[in-house]
Formats: sequence, structure tokens, C-alpha cells
Amino acid sequence: MSTNGTLLEKASIITTPTAYETGKLLNIKPLQTLGAELVQNGDFATDSDWSLGTGWSIVNGKLISDGSNTSFSNAQQSNATVVGNKYQLTLTVEAISGAVEFKGSNVYTRIDTLGVGTHNFVFVADAHYFRFLVHSGSTATIDNVS
Repeated sequence: MSTNGTLLEKASIITTPTAYETGKLLNIKPLQTLGAELVQNGDFATDSDWSLGTGWSIVNGKLISDGSNTSFSNAQQSNATVVGNKYQLTLTVEAISGAVEFKGSNVYTRIDTLGVGTHNFVFVADAHYFRFLVHSGSTATIDNVS
């Protein structure tokens, strides 16, 4: 036994495993519980449940901004949130060009800087809606909003 042993060789409350498997110490963390699904038609199976501004449409199961707007334009779902409550939003960006943002709290979050992929947002609602906003001429294809 060495006096310069690793942290794992020293007994302490810090290294006491709550679970283990061969060669590994594991931690058991509480399971995060989410509430009921609040987004209606988040898979965009139908052309419903969303208020769509200029240039936005629901086509082939996707929310699409085609860039035809000449100023800011929103795709919004109303009565989805309660002011002051905390929410987690997940969405998949399949294509994006230009300035596209998500608003669920007091600030707009740029999703164009995050790029293509699946993204998660945690926000505190400041209104009874959440929205996607595109700047003039910007395009986006969004799916699986939950």
C-alpha cells in the first residue's frame, strides 16, 4: 500500500459508491421527471395548432420558413405555457440559413448559431405562447418540437 494512493484508494464519504459494477464506481442520480406534453402538433403531421406568419408553412411533416418574408415573421403556439413556469423545449433543426430565433422567455435565443441538429432549451415563460421568429429572407426547416 502506498501513502500516495489515488483518491479511489482512500476511504471517504466522497468516494463511497452508491452503486458499482466491475471496475467502476457509479452514482445514482434522481430521475428527472417532466410534465405532460404541451406542444400540440409538434410533429407537424397536420397543418394545424400553429399561427403562421408570412413565409411559414407546414409541409410534409415539417415547419418551414421559405424566406419570402420581408420583415420579421413568427410561427407561434398560443396558450401553451403559464407565465412564470419553467419549461424544457426540444426541437430538431433540419436546415437553417439566416437569422432564426426562439422566444419562450424575455429574450430571443438564436438557433441559427446552433445549426442543424437537435437542441434543448430551458426557459421561464413570460407569456402564454412560445414562438420561432425569422428575420427577413431567412429560411429554416424545423421538426419534432416537444
